[in-house]
Amino acid sequence: MQLAYSARLDHKSGEIVFCAVVKSVLDADGKQVGAWSSPMPAALQGDTVKKIEVTWDRREEELRPKPSLQDQNIGLGELLNGRANPSALFDLPNSQRGQLHAFLYPTETQFRKQGESWLFVLAAGKRSAFYPNKKAPEPVDAFIIRTLRAGHQDLISRAPATSVLSSKSIALLGTGAVGAPLAIELARNGVGKLKLLDADVVEPGNTIRWPIGSSAWGRTKTQALADFIAREYPATKVSYVNHALGTFVPQTGFGDYAALDETLAGVDLVIDGTASFGTTSLIQDQARSRSLPLVALYASPSVAGGVVALYMPNEGCPVCLEWAWEDETSGISPPAGMFAEAELIQPPGCAERTFSGTFFDLQELSLQAMRVVAGFFAGEFPQSSSVVYTLAFEDQDGIRVPAWHKNRLPPHSQCSCRK
Repeated sequence: MQLAYSARLDHKSGEIVFCAVVKSVLDADGKQVGAWSSPMPAALQGDTVKKIEVTWDRREEELRPKPSLQDQNIGLGELLNGRANPSALFDLPNSQRGQLHAFLYPTETQFRKQGESWLFVLAAGKRSAFYPNKKAPEPVDAFIIRTLRAGHQDLISRAPATSVLSSKSIALLGTGAVGAPLAIELARNGVGKLKLLDADVVEPGNTIRWPIGSSAWGRTKTQALADFIAREYPATKVSYVNHALGTFVPQTGFGDYAALDETLAGVDLVIDGTASFGTTSLIQDQARSRSLPLVALYASPSVAGGVVALYMPNEGCPVCLEWAWEDETSGISPPAGMFAEAELIQPPGCAERTFSGTFFDLQELSLQAMRVVAGFFAGEFPQSSSVVYTLAFEDQDGIRVPAWHKNRLPPHSQCSCRK
């Protein structure tokens, strides 16, 4: 088999940290019987990653710890007996050499379901220790390398409902207090491509309501999110456009339409996290012209409530929702405090007013939007009308408890979208 690996020295403990991915497995005839097709984890990216060839054996019995030994010592001496092969050595830190041995053995992989698992044993020591004919050879230390499943099917096995997301491309416009957590949730749940649009910079004060802390200070929100996702969820490919909707750069001729054309190209769904009605109208117009569904999420100024809406092409739109709030017969009410602009605050150094609520309340909107996105791609929403989820926090013994109310949103008779 072929492995990609990296080995470094942990300067605090003095121990060697070994990390590897099995790139391919060949049988005795040289035929490939397995291969890694997922993105490489962050620990195995860069110039320090090397490749090695490792032989492997199939064992007919399950490999278990021996009662007289520690849990990690599965009779290592017995497994390694007679397997020293100096030609298979590779470099390790501290001037040591290593040799890796792989064993495939039967075991219970799921409840009452038999399968196979891998066991990897790393032998490490001075180069001379691997020459058994030498008099009084130096000792070889042997270690069990913890083996973890990391293929695509393994990653989605705990949440099969999200499996469809890997083939989807989503545009997220606005990466603030509601948009940024949603970006991370989309990546955590395996969305294939994520395209971001924003121009804001992370200030220290932002991080009280932003998902990444001090490592993001002074960076654009889009780049900070893209780097975080690339490091933690490499299966999601992230691209971004740094642009503030409502601006135009005369020197380059780059404005809203150019930014939106680049961001919305080739996506399956658009998410508006700008929490600004003016930009929402522009985004809705561009999404509708491309027959793209739009998810919009925003909170009331004090975060007493909020909205997550799924606007289907040629169905109820953001203006229809405004009309429905005014129409007492619609059965749709605005969230608590929606028009209480006096609740907005302007922190020192901030050019605009912002919410006055907490992140753990705002995150309810991001999580509900994730549910709506997952449900949409799972086919749980009929195409007949748009849907609005209205959030209200109910006080229960001094604790704010979220409650959601769902309404269908057909086109309103007073809205120009019907024309």
